[in-house]
Amino acid sequence: MTTPPTGSGGNLPDEEEDLGPPIRELADFTLVPAPGFTRRSRSRIQRIVFTSQMVDLSWFTPIAVVLEYMDVVARWIAGRGRKSAGEKTDE
Repeated sequence: MTTPPTGSGGNLPDEEEDLGPPIRELADFTLVPAPGFTRRSRSRIQRIVFTSQMVDLSWFTPIAVVLEYMDVVARWIAGRGRKSAGEKTDE
């Protein structure tokens, strides 16, 4: 039988666990990113997020406007009915 996973739910190894020589060698391997890499990455992510928000807005706004117009018409009809009923009782 296998033992149940420990630590972070079995997805990641515990920090105390020995990962063996190849992993230790890779941990020391580092690359310096090219100049401007972080700036370019952030600007690209921001463009993607902005585009996504504009697409969401372009779908939501017309629906919200139609719902508001429907609400105005419904209130106008309801208010008109009350006025006519009030006028009949006053006469």
